Amino acid sequence: MSGRHSALLLHGYSGNGSSILPLASEIFGTEWTVEAPDAPYALASESSRGWWRRVGEPAEMLDDEQLLEAEFSIQMLSEQVNKAQYVVVGGFSQGAATALAVVSRVAEHRPIDLLFMSGRSPWRREDLEESLAGVTPARALISHGRDDERIPFNEAEMVIDVLLSRGWSVSTSISDYGHRITGPQRQSIKEWIAEIV
Repeated sequence: MSGRHSALLLHGYSGNGSSILPLASEIFGTEWTVEAPDAPYALASESSRGWWRRVGEPAEMLDDEQLLEAEFSIQMLSEQVNKAQYVVVGGFSQGAATALAVVSRVAEHRPIDLLFMSGRSPWRREDLEESLAGVTPARALISHGRDDERIPFNEAEMVIDVLLSRGWSVSTSISDYGHRITGPQRQSIKEWIAEIV
């Protein structure tokens, strides 16, 4: 690897930046600078954060108020990504949905790799297709569990299908488990990251 790369990694619903740092250290190692910010919305406690406040189940479509909150988070992170010139933007669960939305906003002029772990699109399929229309295709790694009850596997399949239709190079790491990233998946992610030169 030549030089030092930077990445943005977004935590899931009710987590915070510190909660995803152990995963960031494991998969990116010491060769990377990884930023893991706290989401803007406090939930049950100050350390429990969300990129938008959820009312229904994680796999339900966002209502108008949630879309406004998500839009605020996406805009804030898009400005950060543009300034920092991240090579990879990724996240887990709600953080993955947010990462996908951010990449669809800022990757018009340069490719940004997407690390999408146990997530879903924040939008319906046709809206996701439209959001990626002007984006420079890059690499994506989709990591999900077939037995994920929070975010069903078909949500990941839809994202994979849309990314492929838009010319992205998509790798997958699929487990038979639920809403988590297993040891073998972490190894696949590390290998995917190591390919970035």
